[in-house]
Amino acid sequence: MCWSTKRSDGAVLARDVTLPGDRGEIRDRATTVGMHLLRRLLRGEEFPL
Repeated sequence: MCWSTKRSDGAVLARDVTLPGDRGEIRDRATTVGMHLLRRLLRGEEFPL
């Protein structure tokens, strides 16, 4: 699953992750990954590789 987020000033963070579990677990984890990615972008943090 690929995630990407971009601010209006052009800053971008992207991540490609493999989420284990059944459909419900993947949906929950995907939401968490997305929120953490957005939080890091808005705070100006680098995303660890």
